[in-house]
Amino acid sequence: MTNRTTKRTRTKPMHIAWDPELFEIIGAVAAQRRVSRTDLVHAAVEAYLDPDAEDRRDAALARRLARIDARLNSLARDTETTAELVATLARVYLTHTAELPEDQKPAAARAGGRRYALYTAEVGKRLARNNTVFQELPASRSTTAEDFTADADGETPAQELTA
Repeated sequence: MTNRTTKRTRTKPMHIAWDPELFEIIGAVAAQRRVSRTDLVHAAVEAYLDPDAEDRRDAALARRLARIDARLNSLARDTETTAELVATLARVYLTHTAELPEDQKPAAARAGGRRYALYTAEVGKRLARNNTVFQELPASRSTTAEDFTADADGETPAQELTA
C-alpha cells in the first residue's frame, strides 16, 4: 500500500459505481489491513496495471511447480524402490525356502501369524518414529544379480544374513 501523504499528494477523483457485495469485500479487507478503501483500491489498480506483476506471478507459479515436480520425482523414486524391495524379497524367499509337507502347514501358519503380528507392530513403531527404509538406503546404491548369487562356499549374501 502506498502512503497517501508522501506519494499521492495530487490525486484526481474518480467516482465508480461498485457492486454492493464487492464494496463490502473492499471495506472488510481495508479494515483488516487497517488502510482506507481508497488506498486499497489504488494499490489493487497499480498491481493490476503493473507490467512486471504477471512476470512475478509466473515466476512464483514456476517455483511452486518446481517444488511439486521435485516431490513427485521423490515419490516416483520411492515407489520404484518399494517395488524393487518387494521383488527382491520375493525372489530371495522363493529361491531359498523349501515347500512344507502338508502335515507341517497348520503349525507353520500359526507361527507365521505370530511372526506377522510382530512384523506389523515393528513397522507401526518405525512409522510412528518417522523412521523409514528410504532413510536407511544409500541414495546411489544399486543392487545387481551378483549380490544374490552363490559365492565359492555356495552361500549367497542373503543366506549369510539369515544365518
